[in-house]
Amino acid sequence: MLEKFKIPISAFNHERTIRVYTPPTYEAEQTKRYSVLYMHDGQNVFEDQDAIQGVSLGLKDYLDKSRLELIVVGIDTNTLGDERKNEYCPWVDGEYSKN
Repeated sequence: MLEKFKIPISAFNHERTIRVYTPPTYEAEQTKRYSVLYMHDGQNVFEDQDAIQGVSLGLKDYLDKSRLELIVVGIDTNTLGDERKNEYCPWVDGEYSKN
């Protein structure tokens, strides 16, 4: 199952979509532990309809077919301007290359 959640990110003053894939056995297995994989650019991970350029990794279909018991959390990219680099880098974009 693939669920989408909107969460506020106060540091950036906007909402972000978090996508969570759970395997088919997840609902029935109340005591089982699952490994979790966290992925950035979540809109490009699961389904083509949500991918930025219309082609995703297709992970939802792959996991459904393979029956791999894994939870995957995809955190969408920041779509406001060109802030993606600043979120992933320890310095402000461009500062590292300045003399």
